[in-house]
Order: sequence, then C-alpha cells, then structure tokens
Amino acid sequence: MTQQNTPKIAVIGFGEAGSCLCQGWGRSDVHAFDIKQIGDTDTAANKTSQMQEAGVIIGDDAASTVRKADMIFSTVTADQAHAAASAAAAGIRPGAYFFDLNSCAPSTAKKCRNHHRGWRALCRCGGYGHDHPKISPDRNVGCR
Repeated sequence: MTQQNTPKIAVIGFGEAGSCLCQGWGRSDVHAFDIKQIGDTDTAANKTSQMQEAGVIIGDDAASTVRKADMIFSTVTADQAHAAASAAAAGIRPGAYFFDLNSCAPSTAKKCRNHHRGWRALCRCGGYGHDHPKISPDRNVGCR
C-alpha cells in the first residue's frame, strides 16, 4: 500500500484496547487522545508516557485528534461512549468513519445508536458511524 492510499487513523481512548490497536498497527502516524492524559496528575503523566512509548501522535482533545482522520476508533469504556462520540463529532470531517468499539451490551449499543446525540452529530457532519458489538446473537445489531 502506498503512502497516498494509507488511511489516516485516530484513536479515542488509550487503555488496553486502544494501545493494543496502535501497537498492532505498528504505524508512527496514528493520532490518539485519552481523557486521562488531561490535567496535572500522576494519572495524566502515566497516560502520556504510555502514549509516547507506543509512538502515537498525542492529540490535545478529541475533536482536534480526529480532524484529519479517515478512520476513527473509539475504544473508551461503555459509560464514556456517548461523551467520546460527542466530543469527537466536532472534528470529524465529511466521509470519515467512526468505529465505536466499546464493550456495552448489543442492546445498549442499539439503543445508543438510535437515541444518541453523538451519532446524530456524526450524521450531521457527514461521517459514517458503526458500532461493533463484541458478542451478539444478532449479526445485524451493529451494522449501519
């Protein structure tokens, strides 16, 4: 794959899943943001250090982190999915894909997709949303 065809990737949430994705891709051009990197605390320092060690480009906030991305992977916990999508929506460019990889139940993901301000914001800005249930007897629950 040539550089011009390589999608620009952003990751929101740099816990276990987000860091694994970034390390697995082995790319030095992935942008990442985690709410825990904000502030003047040991938690923020540790999170920033983890991100530096992984070799990602550390964003200042969710919206600026996703601004140039073709594909955005949200790997936050289920209770933060709405906040992460809403924060990122302000920066998502038309045509970008937003993959919600949180671990909420498929029925909760479906409910969020139907009533979630973040999803509506993604639609208004021209992005494409996709939530990815981890376990589901219904293969179509996460498809858009």
